[in-house]
Amino acid sequence: MNMSLHRQKGTSLVEMALVLVLFLVIIFAVIEFSIAIVRSAQLAEATRNGVRYAVVNDPLTGLSACTSAGVVATINCDSGSCPDLIERMAGIAPIINIQDDINVEVEYACPDSTYIERNDIYLVTVTVSGAKHYLTVPGILGWGLAINLQSFRSTKISEDLHTAAVSGG
Repeated sequence: MNMSLHRQKGTSLVEMALVLVLFLVIIFAVIEFSIAIVRSAQLAEATRNGVRYAVVNDPLTGLSACTSAGVVATINCDSGSCPDLIERMAGIAPIINIQDDINVEVEYACPDSTYIERNDIYLVTVTVSGAKHYLTVPGILGWGLAINLQSFRSTKISEDLHTAAVSGG
């Protein structure tokens, strides 16, 4: 009878160890994917904020006038050509400054529309691509696994900031 009780305690210990390992794997997976979702949301918001900043502050000067629909200019911000934009976006998504393989691109295009009569109104698009979420627990173990995050793209029409005030009279 004493031997049966001892076997029961050993079986319970093995069962608890197996369940504990499975429970911890599930908990860490939930934490990892939650962090990946937060980083994804940060990048989406940084992209929206970045396009707004690009519209108002024009990181590219000397754009050619729109004569037909299509891309006028593209800037790759990784080369240091728009540090203010990168700094602004990194304030929302710090991962932009942490990872070297993230690509931030600003594109100016002429709209395909007949209702815009001016030739200095552009569609401004900011694209963020190449971001990864490196998993913490496998990283500690030396496996270096990563989840590729989706590319983010946001477009706004540029504002007419060059109009003189009309005096009433």
